[in-house]
Amino acid sequence: MSEKKTRRRGEALERAILDAAWEEVLVHGFQQYTVEGVVKRAKTSRSVVYRRWSNKVELFEAALLHYFHQNRPIVPDRGSLRDDLIALLNQVCEMRGHLMLVLTSQLMEYYRETSVKPMELRHKIVLASDSVLDAVLMNAIQRGEITVLPVPDRIKHIPFDMLLSEFFMTLQQPSLNSIIEIVDLIVLPAIYFHQKQHAHVTGQVIAAQ
Repeated sequence: MSEKKTRRRGEALERAILDAAWEEVLVHGFQQYTVEGVVKRAKTSRSVVYRRWSNKVELFEAALLHYFHQNRPIVPDRGSLRDDLIALLNQVCEMRGHLMLVLTSQLMEYYRETSVKPMELRHKIVLASDSVLDAVLMNAIQRGEITVLPVPDRIKHIPFDMLLSEFFMTLQQPSLNSIIEIVDLIVLPAIYFHQKQHAHVTGQVIAAQ
């Protein structure tokens, strides 16, 4: 007697398609991967895929964000904001370093074939790690290291922007020493400068009242 197959629906089906799309991109690259390949790998139908994503570009973007959401780093708690930031960036490198190197050439193909600007895609990718960084900053507040939230997005995204810059400029995974320099020379000074500016402005407002 043959075993009855369980039909996938909803989120389970969508995850299977996105996982298949991601594997197809890694194997064939953005330019060469096809919806047909995804359909075959996911063991589904074209109509099921096209009901959710209208073309291979939308499917690629969804698969990319799906990967980042499924592989979000764990919130570190090393006792200080400095150590937490270093641990977080090191964790991101270990989890995504090889991926970023693989994606470097594929993203160039993606940008050439679409009207999407690098900043737009970068914004979507960074958002996938924002909740973890927010938790790191909240822990720093609870320890009394900083007092003000939210930290402006431009400052909050510096750690990830610097990592992306290292990946794309060197085509190598940033070393621990590079991560420490990013935190000590750029990220922490920016955060503490914002804290001082906010305290100064708040003091002026209170004095005026």
